[in-house]
Amino acid sequence: MACKCRINHFSVFSSGEARKAIKYLTFPAYIMIMGWVNNDDIEWILSNKIEVFVFDF
Repeated sequence: MACKCRINHFSVFSSGEARKAIKYLTFPAYIMIMGWVNNDDIEWILSNKIEVFVFDF
Protein backbone atom coordinates (compact mmCIF):
# COMPACT_ATOMS: atom_id res chain seq x y z
CA MET A 1 0.00 0.00 0.00
CA ALA A 2 2.79 2.43 0.88
CA CYS A 3 4.55 1.75 -2.42
CA LYS A 4 1.34 2.51 -4.31
CA CYS A 5 1.26 5.90 -2.55
CA ARG A 6 4.87 6.50 -3.70
CA ILE A 7 6.24 6.78 -0.16
CA ASN A 8 10.00 6.77 -0.64
CA HIS A 9 11.37 6.38 2.91
CA PHE A 10 10.90 3.41 5.21
CA SER A 11 12.28 2.93 8.72
CA VAL A 12 12.79 -0.57 10.10
CA PHE A 13 14.15 -1.90 13.39
CA SER A 14 16.84 -4.32 12.22
CA SER A 15 19.06 -5.31 9.33
CA GLY A 16 16.91 -8.44 9.00
CA GLU A 17 13.81 -6.30 8.49
CA ALA A 18 15.72 -4.17 5.97
CA ARG A 19 16.50 -7.31 3.95
CA LYS A 20 12.79 -8.17 3.93
CA ALA A 21 11.66 -4.63 3.10
CA ILE A 22 14.01 -4.17 0.14
CA LYS A 23 12.48 -7.21 -1.58
CA TYR A 24 9.10 -5.45 -1.84
CA LEU A 25 10.24 -2.10 -3.22
CA THR A 26 8.90 -1.48 -6.69
CA PHE A 27 10.77 1.83 -7.15
CA PRO A 28 13.84 3.50 -5.60
CA ALA A 29 13.32 4.32 -1.92
CA TYR A 30 15.36 4.92 1.21
CA ILE A 31 15.49 2.37 4.00
CA MET A 32 16.78 3.36 7.43
CA ILE A 33 17.65 0.89 10.18
CA MET A 34 16.69 2.44 13.52
CA GLY A 35 17.89 -0.32 15.86
CA TRP A 36 19.81 -3.58 15.65
CA VAL A 37 22.50 -4.05 12.99
CA ASN A 38 23.95 -7.53 12.68
CA ASN A 39 27.72 -7.27 12.13
CA ASP A 40 27.47 -9.87 9.35
CA ASP A 41 25.14 -7.51 7.44
CA ILE A 42 27.38 -4.43 7.37
CA GLU A 43 28.80 -5.11 3.90
CA TRP A 44 25.28 -5.75 2.53
CA ILE A 45 24.01 -2.54 4.17
CA LEU A 46 26.77 -0.46 2.57
CA SER A 47 26.43 -2.03 -0.87
CA ASN A 48 22.65 -1.44 -0.87
CA LYS A 49 22.96 2.16 0.42
CA ILE A 50 20.84 1.44 3.49
CA GLU A 51 20.83 4.26 6.05
CA VAL A 52 21.61 3.48 9.70
CA PHE A 53 20.67 5.55 12.74
CA VAL A 54 23.62 5.56 15.16
CA PHE A 55 22.35 5.91 18.71
CA ASP A 56 25.32 4.65 20.72
CA PHE A 57 29.04 4.00 20.30
